[in-house]
Amino acid sequence: PVLVRQEAAQGAPLAFEVEPKRCVIPPHEHRYVTLFFNPHAMATHTGVFEAEVEHGTDPATRLLAVDLLGEGTLPHVVASVPSSTPGEGQPQLQFARVMVGRAIRRQVRLHNAGILPASFSLAMQSDGQFLCEAVEEPMSLPPNEIRMVEVTFQPSEAGDFKSALSLSVVDNAFDATQVQLSGEAFVQDVAVEGLMNGDAEGDALNYSDVGVGLAKSINFTLHNYSSTPYRFEWESLPGLTFAPGVGHLLPGAAKQVVATFLSAEPLEHDAAEVALQLTKVRYTQAETPADWDDSMTTAQWLTDAEYRLWQRDEAVAAKAAAAVRAENERIRAWNADPKNQGKPVPPPPAADEDGDEAEVEPPEGADGEAAQRSEEAASPAKRHRVVKVDPEPAYEALTDGEGDDMTARPKVFATARCAHGWLESETSSVNFKPTMMFQTRTFSFPLANTGPVAMDFAWSVAAAGPGQGHVGVSNAPFSIAPEAGTIPPGGTQQIQVSFSPEEVDSYTRRLVCACDNLEPGREPPTLALSGRATRPFCHFELSDSDYLSSGRRSPEMPGPDGSLAPLDPSTRTIEFESLGTRVRNTRRFFIVNPTNVPYEFLWESEQELRGGADVLGHRPFRCNTRKGMVQPGRKYEMVFEFTPESAETAESFWRFRIPSLKIEVPFLLAGSIAEPNVTLDRTRHNFGPRLLGQTAREVVNIVNTEHIPFAFVVDRSSFATGGPRSESMVEVSPLRGTVGPNSSLPLEISFRPTLEQRYNFNVDVSVRNKTRPLVLNLKGEGYVIHGGLLLEGGAGRPIELSPHSPTVVDFGAVHINDRVTKQLTVVNSGRYTFDASMSLLVPPSEGRRRPPPLTIVP
Repeated sequence: PVLVRQEAAQGAPLAFEVEPKRCVIPPHEHRYVTLFFNPHAMATHTGVFEAEVEHGTDPATRLLAVDLLGEGTLPHVVASVPSSTPGEGQPQLQFARVMVGRAIRRQVRLHNAGILPASFSLAMQSDGQFLCEAVEEPMSLPPNEIRMVEVTFQPSEAGDFKSALSLSVVDNAFDATQVQLSGEAFVQDVAVEGLMNGDAEGDALNYSDVGVGLAKSINFTLHNYSSTPYRFEWESLPGLTFAPGVGHLLPGAAKQVVATFLSAEPLEHDAAEVALQLTKVRYTQAETPADWDDSMTTAQWLTDAEYRLWQRDEAVAAKAAAAVRAENERIRAWNADPKNQGKPVPPPPAADEDGDEAEVEPPEGADGEAAQRSEEAASPAKRHRVVKVDPEPAYEALTDGEGDDMTARPKVFATARCAHGWLESETSSVNFKPTMMFQTRTFSFPLANTGPVAMDFAWSVAAAGPGQGHVGVSNAPFSIAPEAGTIPPGGTQQIQVSFSPEEVDSYTRRLVCACDNLEPGREPPTLALSGRATRPFCHFELSDSDYLSSGRRSPEMPGPDGSLAPLDPSTRTIEFESLGTRVRNTRRFFIVNPTNVPYEFLWESEQELRGGADVLGHRPFRCNTRKGMVQPGRKYEMVFEFTPESAETAESFWRFRIPSLKIEVPFLLAGSIAEPNVTLDRTRHNFGPRLLGQTAREVVNIVNTEHIPFAFVVDRSSFATGGPRSESMVEVSPLRGTVGPNSSLPLEISFRPTLEQRYNFNVDVSVRNKTRPLVLNLKGEGYVIHGGLLLEGGAGRPIELSPHSPTVVDFGAVHINDRVTKQLTVVNSGRYTFDASMSLLVPPSEGRRRPPPLTIVP
């Protein structure tokens, strides 16, 4: 017997518990005890765990003492707003101004800053304006993990709104945080929709970088939410046009608008306000007209005279529009000058009386009409097709107080940067060294954007001589990566040029960079490329290995002559990786004869040439094509095999020879063993307490992520508790099988305890070609119900009833209609709860005559 107890520091409350406090350990066995840590304060607790052998005499083994240390803490979750500074009181989540009916979303950051997993929930003071889908949803966070929660401000009416998002952490009544929410909503009769919110004051047309002479368009919608028609008109901004620019918005209607930025010269707008004139109108005709804007046109055929009158009217309208734009620009420039702040805008200069208006005045009187009729008679069949804007419906503007009250007007700000750019490269020519056919040489150089705007580029290979056109990348031995892309202002892109000849020749090309929006007078980057190809006698279609260059080869490995001297720099490497031992691995590659004569080849093993001791023994490497003849311009396939017997890295040195050409190439064959990636989806499982005779089942998967199947065998002796043919408390099915490539196989594990004790099993699963078996740890506990029944006996003493023999309950002599009560007590002396029920069993013969005068409650 072993007594188990724990001691706490002097004066400190008992924070540790141990169960069981007494146990019996048979020889050469072990028992588990459980230590419980129940801190009463957020402090460090210490104690001593002692296991003392009763009647022990050996001082070295009679007492086992272990120091205990535990820290009391509480789960702790910190709520913050990403844009706020931690430690400044309650976090504030301020939403930007938003129009009624729209929504703004922002995020709250929840961080588990404690060392315990934290369970928590969110609550919100619901007013319908702020929404959070995570409210009232139980959530949990592992230690030091972060979760982002989205909060939406979607107002249904105008005004200032406030709310709070409360955070409650389970098991920590002190951790109660509130995130203050605030937002402002406003109403607009006419709203701009489909644009990014530039700020709280309006929407943004963000064109970013635009090339000179290049157009960029953004689509959005104007929506009239009022019951009054509106006339809208966009004021001009240099480089910015709207289609439509003028139009009517009927009540509840929406209109698509295309804003296009196009400038023929450098220009920049930094959040410049685009004026939108909105006028409430009333139509003068009886019926409400259909929708109208200046993009609605009609094609007409005009005579010469009508066409000239139309040209005159268009010129007058264009000149008037230009005058309006010039006046708006003059007012804008005046207001933008800080010197003019607070000063009224001076009147425009007087118009020139001798202007061009005199040249476009219409003919007057009968002479003009006669001239028109004579011209029509002279050429009655000649017509000109023109497109006219449909006439605007007749309307009158409403003054303030008429119609609906005008609410806040939408504001739009335009941001664009239009400028020329330039790309620079310090490299002007690339001369490749003589390169063997089928080999590749590369050269990298930087391409820098030193201009103020982003630049697009695209490379092309051109003939070296001018006027010879461009050569496709696939038709030249030169290749470029990347062939196209975009470089931001001040950025640099590394360009790689590769020379991969397939024929013997000298090559010259030009590498030309095509880029739009170059500054006038600047030439695009151009590089002269040159390279010469030479013909090899033999080419190996074999990918390069970094086994030697990266230092992965152990310096303790001997060379071809058995010494530790450095290897020949021309040594080629062929690597093998085997998934386990005794597995045949095959490597195939081709050699190419690019000459016009055939030749024979030989593969010779350096170990065979030296007559090593392992020549007659096992050789992990084997060449299946020791000799052969390669025809001119043809390929020959080489086959090598690697079959390892041990898990150590193996090497073998070979020499490729062409005797007729006196060519020798040294080769190193390196083979390594890789553990097959076959695992269990979990390494342990606890069945928990189970009633004796009750069976619990669980499924564990064997996962194979390799490209080939693997067989496995479950070692029954590692967990079986009975004989080979007897039933075991733990059973695994199936005990053997094969896991397919990139798949999994379920193992069903059952646990049926037969003794009241704790169990611990290690199930070994041996996988073919794995050096060690997979181990699954299983735990469980068997228990029985320890219940008893006590009957109130004489003098109030309880009597324990035996389950093996009937107990006579004597109520004595009882008068009719009197009641005598005996108390029965159900006792649970075990560690697990159980349900109990009592019923009165009456013999059938007694029950047919009359029910017994006995009742049991409950």
